[in-house]
Amino acid sequence: MTKRSGFPINVSSGLDLVRNQRPTGDRPNQVLGVNPYVKNTNSLQWLTASAFDNQTPYNLQQYGSLGYNSLLGPGAFTYDAALQKGFRITESSTLTFRGEAFNVFNHVVFNNPNSTLTSPQFGLITSGSTGRAFQLALTYAF
Repeated sequence: MTKRSGFPINVSSGLDLVRNQRPTGDRPNQVLGVNPYVKNTNSLQWLTASAFDNQTPYNLQQYGSLGYNSLLGPGAFTYDAALQKGFRITESSTLTFRGEAFNVFNHVVFNNPNSTLTSPQFGLITSGSTGRAFQLALTYAF
């Protein structure tokens, strides 16, 4: 069983307003009193854009107030299972069959949402990990 919290999210403005040549842009300001997470659990929208605001352009004294990696993405909860059976062929050799299943109950594991504030898909989860997977192994030891 694997249960984990989400991975950190680094929100960027997508703009270089402070002129420090960051390719992803500067960190925005966090609007106080506004929850950055969307409360609708039936949606793939994870973050709300109204919780962030860009800093003043060309103000070299002020950087965004939002901390680096201060938000968390969606967590994960999966079950893995394995079965193994050994067969004795001769006194010194064995054959082992092993079957493994990953994410047995096929729970969706979402990736982090888009975290660039200028993107039209800001806060939207657009991908997830692969679903259930099986693998078989046969080992002959002599």
